[in-house]
Amino acid sequence: STRVRNVADMFEIIAECIRQRAGSVYREVKDLDHLKAGQVYYKAETVLNMRGKHSVLSAEGEVKIDGARVHLG
Repeated sequence: STRVRNVADMFEIIAECIRQRAGSVYREVKDLDHLKAGQVYYKAETVLNMRGKHSVLSAEGEVKIDGARVHLG
């Protein structure tokens, strides 16, 4: 409803720690999804798939790619 949408437009959470658990999470963002963190850690039990029309990975220091087979190109 419009009322729920208006409240959601102003929804902000300020917390020291938030823990979420779910069986599945599907998220669709129309414009921009921005994350700013000291560290980011992702762990996938089987496959981690990241795709984009353009992708950029940059680092000021070391970049490590470790795998039994590495395909570039």
